[in-house]
Amino acid sequence: MLRRAMTILEKSKAPGAPEVATALNMTAMWHIYRKELVEAEAKMMQALAISEKRLASEGGVVASYLDSLGALHAAQAEGIDFEAIKAEVEAEVEGKPKQESKIEQHGRQAESFYTRALAIREKILEPGHRDIAASLFNLGQIALIRGRPAEGERYLERWLVLEENAKTPASEKHVKVLMMLAAASMERKAYAEAQQRLAKAQATLEAVNGALSNELTTMLLARASVAVKAGRFDDAESFIKNGLRVQSSLIGPDNADLVEATASHEGRI
Repeated sequence: MLRRAMTILEKSKAPGAPEVATALNMTAMWHIYRKELVEAEAKMMQALAISEKRLASEGGVVASYLDSLGALHAAQAEGIDFEAIKAEVEAEVEGKPKQESKIEQHGRQAESFYTRALAIREKILEPGHRDIAASLFNLGQIALIRGRPAEGERYLERWLVLEENAKTPASEKHVKVLMMLAAASMERKAYAEAQQRLAKAQATLEAVNGALSNELTTMLLARASVAVKAGRFDDAESFIKNGLRVQSSLIGPDNADLVEATASHEGRI
């Protein structure tokens, strides 16, 4: 159906018509669904090229296409590239310069697309617009993926400020951002700051999901881990016990998995 639509549009519209760009982008989404990422990127780039010619009137559309391209590459920027590790070791042994891995390439490309999207939005939108916040989130996340926590932290802190100024309701995205910020704090060994951010994340999580959830157990264990790093073992024990209490309420105190988890955590303490 998409191919038929493209055929009709190509006959009835000028090559640079907005409808053609829309159809190309829809075709790209179809390729993504089929995990045909190379084909998807080609269609997205065509749609982007068409829209960039009318940047003055379609800046928001261009930024949206850039976001899609960024997301396409960001999804491929995580994981372990064993071939790249092997090549890096061989290059070091042979005294050759290190080559950029495919994962690193995807990370760099994702960041480039996201940066362009933010630049467009900051030019055409009011400073507190939610779309600017979306770009800040994208850039913060990709910076963390690329191993640059300090840079990611700056973007995500700006995201939080915009969200707080807009008085947006608490959401799981707020929890995710606070946890990413806590991870950045941990990189700097700022354990007290990490704990503060996780405490805020926990309060937000409880506001969103209630006082009992599996996510809350994970949060409490994360706080316990930070407490251990900081040498605050009594706090760590308290967090673990609270996590077990939550799990007990969710699955029942006689559950075998809970008994095993309790024994394991008591052994670690």
